[in-house]
Amino acid sequence: MRRTSLFVEIAFCIVICSFIAANASDIDTEFKNMSIEELMRVKVVTATKHEEELKDVPSSMVILTRKEIEQRGFLTLSEVLQNIPGLFMIEDKYWLGSTNYGVRGFFSTGPFNDMVVLVNGVSQLSDKYSDYPDGLINVPVESIDRIEVVRGPMSVTYGSGAFFGVINIITDDIKQSKNQATASIGQMGTNKQFFQLSQKIDDLSFNLSSMRYTTKGIDVPFNELTSDPSNMDYVGISRDATTYGQMDDIRKYFGLNVKYKEFYTDISYAETYKDIFDGQPSYYEGSEISLYSFDFVFGYKKALADNFEIDAKYGYYSNSHIIDYQIFYPTYYEVDGQWTHAYDFELNTSWGISDQFTLNSGYYLRYAPEIFQISDFAYYGLKNGDGETRLQKDIVTNSLFTHLTFKPSNNLSIIGGIRVEQLSPYEMLYVRGVVSGEPEDGVDPADSNNRVIYNARYNPENNGINLVTRFALLYNINDLHTIKFMFGEATKRPSFSENYRQLAAGRDFLNSAEIQTYEFNYMSVYSDIAATNFSIYYNHLDNLISATNIYDQTTGEWNLFSSNSGEMETVGFEVLVKLFPTDYLVFDVNFIYQKSNDLREGWGDIKLAYSPEILSLANISYLPTDDISITLINRYIGEMETEWVTSTIPREGHRIGNKSERRMINDINIRYNKIFGSDFFINFKIANLFDVDYRYPTTKSNQWMDKGLPAPGRSMYFTIGYDFE
Repeated sequence: MRRTSLFVEIAFCIVICSFIAANASDIDTEFKNMSIEELMRVKVVTATKHEEELKDVPSSMVILTRKEIEQRGFLTLSEVLQNIPGLFMIEDKYWLGSTNYGVRGFFSTGPFNDMVVLVNGVSQLSDKYSDYPDGLINVPVESIDRIEVVRGPMSVTYGSGAFFGVINIITDDIKQSKNQATASIGQMGTNKQFFQLSQKIDDLSFNLSSMRYTTKGIDVPFNELTSDPSNMDYVGISRDATTYGQMDDIRKYFGLNVKYKEFYTDISYAETYKDIFDGQPSYYEGSEISLYSFDFVFGYKKALADNFEIDAKYGYYSNSHIIDYQIFYPTYYEVDGQWTHAYDFELNTSWGISDQFTLNSGYYLRYAPEIFQISDFAYYGLKNGDGETRLQKDIVTNSLFTHLTFKPSNNLSIIGGIRVEQLSPYEMLYVRGVVSGEPEDGVDPADSNNRVIYNARYNPENNGINLVTRFALLYNINDLHTIKFMFGEATKRPSFSENYRQLAAGRDFLNSAEIQTYEFNYMSVYSDIAATNFSIYYNHLDNLISATNIYDQTTGEWNLFSSNSGEMETVGFEVLVKLFPTDYLVFDVNFIYQKSNDLREGWGDIKLAYSPEILSLANISYLPTDDISITLINRYIGEMETEWVTSTIPREGHRIGNKSERRMINDINIRYNKIFGSDFFINFKIANLFDVDYRYPTTKSNQWMDKGLPAPGRSMYFTIGYDFE
């Protein structure tokens, strides 16, 4: 039945596009010509932190332009990310409020920490979990000029955490005025307001943007999430209760970029209020996390000579969250608060030593003086549930990297890179038990019987020194065909959070996870009709950090700890094709096949969790005029199993929930710029056009949701905007 439905949907799209093509009129071909002729020579900055042509970077890259974002009608950053080749989204209402993404056949439950996320080259790292939570970024898609995605290990350039690559969201490419105001409405109580003022006057340019976004989310009965009604009984909600009011997502953002001659500054502030589940269903209006983020960066970039450029910047970052739990009864009190502060300094240089040699180098220092969390949990039990976590000694990371490019001929480039990174030892305090003591509890926090205190020092392996390398061989057959052979390494250090959780369980501290990737990439352009990007890759991952999250309803205790126990490999290939069969049609299609295997003894016959073998995206745009676009967005994701857990030998384990069936989701977006010659535009989008019923797979963060969280059904969104001088 599913296969028949899939064929019907594909046939429908083909018929629609054929009908459109048969009735199209001639248009200005500027969009087509620019996309094809400049594709190999487009300048990118993310791969080496310096501007280079796409064909010359030692990485496999995907670029998403402002025009493509507009044509596809993306409303949120999460929509953009799940439509990037190789990424797939899993929403599990994780207790930190972060939406997570799998990459190239690999997914780790919890915070998104497998790729580095940048905004205008500025890291969006959150220091406690070493993650990149979307709730602390909130960049409005309308302000994005382009997104550069580098696939493959990037630790040589970006350090620990760049396991599968880097996502750089660029909003400060101010070549002309970008003044805009928009308002959007849609189903599930969705509404959004966006404003942007952008100007370039001689040596001064600035870009100011703000956004407010609200949605109520899906409304489904709790019994469609769990097969065990006792989960609802435990928290005191009726068995016919629904998730209404417990799926809210409210986001705010303010950003300012200013450039004056060689100086620049980047300031952003973000707020998110998102409903969550923390290991069990919520009561009443639901549990909510409030996230706050403030980033400030000041930099100086200058060409000191024709062949030498420097880029120096200093940054300050402040993140915090408060979780307000609603469990058992409306006036239930429980809170979790967290605060982090960090500073960094970065200096990057690019030196064209000669026509044959180019040296790109950099120094990076990150200093985190404060990580603090305090929790007051009634349902954890007073003796072991409340807690305080504090960084006692600063976390300091120092690193140096260099890339050397050697061009023995005009067509051949040999690139080698190395990074040395040192993480200092740091000290932590972890208190389990009563830390505040409400009078009505009748429990004295000073009584040692009511609390356990852990003081510990984390000494990273190898004296905190990590060394990673990369190598690439690039051969330009001609200006339109390039072959790349690449090898890269990356590490992912255990986070502060993963380390302190080992203390209560009496377990050893963790070592860094590692990945090695071998990749062949072929980029090509054929006349003005097609461009392709083909990759074959092999990943070997070792020392992976595996988390255990178990909540015991009988004792009211969480058992949280991790271990270095994972080893896996992935073999895959990707084909990305951009076609311009006529002056009015654009096909942007990619297909990915990947096979991942668990290499641990006894696990070889157990299918890896959260690892779809097939991913595909097909965007088909019809451009009847310069100002009108109709785009079909087709996204296919293969089936995904849930986590396999066992307390004995692997074959005696079980899945924690139902698998997520394979699915194809179709969206359609219609955009009309300059309505009747005015400065207004409209956008109309239907998401999940065929109302496909699909679910995200259950994760260890919310195992009670064993049926999986349903994704939204068919929904419609309308935007009206105004472009002004």
